[in-house]
Amino acid sequence: TLFPAWSGDSQWIAYTSYVKGKPDLYIQHVKQKKGFVVAREGINSFPAWVPGKFELAATLSFSGDQEIYLLSGEGKIIKQLTTSEGIDISPAWSPDGKQMAFVSRRAGSPQIYIKNIETGNVRRLTFQGNYNTQPAWSPLGDKIAYSTMDRAGVNISMIRADGSGAVRLTHNSKDN
Repeated sequence: TLFPAWSGDSQWIAYTSYVKGKPDLYIQHVKQKKGFVVAREGINSFPAWVPGKFELAATLSFSGDQEIYLLSGEGKIIKQLTTSEGIDISPAWSPDGKQMAFVSRRAGSPQIYIKNIETGNVRRLTFQGNYNTQPAWSPLGDKIAYSTMDRAGVNISMIRADGSGAVRLTHNSKDN
């Protein structure tokens, strides 16, 4: 069981489980014994709740490619959020829910991108490091922390949401 994500009202938790042999997405009410399962063909993973809504983004691969979809809290597809060759995974919402950071291999190696939900525009955020994953927005929405792998090992880095000021936060221990 991987990638737990709390809803904004703390009533629901979504997570990925291999309990049935493949990655399925479980959406479970914390107190009541009710929930939903997204068990489409392929991968159903990386849930991220939209701030202030009973909706979440998740990576699904039933089309043959790993893309990010917007789902209702019951697990029904509302719309596809990404479309590109290669993986699109690990959605992370800005605190205001207007932008979504995610990981894509559209330029070759995994890098962090940001999608403006209103306009649909997508821009690449990271250019340093050849393997950047796991974006996490700061509470103010001005910075994004992420994991980066390079010759120095696996470390945590941070960058401003406008793409400036990339800095590594961890050092000297190979795998952080």
